[in-house]
Amino acid sequence: MQKKPKNKSRILVVDDHSVVREGLAGVIKRQSDCCFCGGVGSVKEAYEAVETLQPDLVLLDLWLGGGDGLELVKSLKGHFPLLRILVLSFSDEAIYAERALRAGALGFISKTQPTQELLTAIRTVLADEIYVSSNVARMILYK
Repeated sequence: MQKKPKNKSRILVVDDHSVVREGLAGVIKRQSDCCFCGGVGSVKEAYEAVETLQPDLVLLDLWLGGGDGLELVKSLKGHFPLLRILVLSFSDEAIYAERALRAGALGFISKTQPTQELLTAIRTVLADEIYVSSNVARMILYK
């Protein structure tokens, strides 16, 4: 188990594409306030990694080979209620952002967003605040 660097939030990336995990690892490692603690590609690996690595935040894709990301969010929150989860997905945010929040995630961001917006979302969720795009916020408010 890796120790938490002083004053750095530990982030675990769960995505079934290794190139995405590696790219996100690079982005996270360049931040002075964040630490990449690991990357996994399946539901089973996600449970094991959360238990052993004890991340502060899980950056989670909705579509994982052999598993449903929304069910994983629900299950992780059931077992680790203090865990912060930010969903990062290509899925239609108009449909899936609210579902992700109801499942227990603190945020949803599209993979089409710029890196700086992703970092804003990560920091927002690490502060125990909800992050959604302005479009999703308007949809939820005016429903």
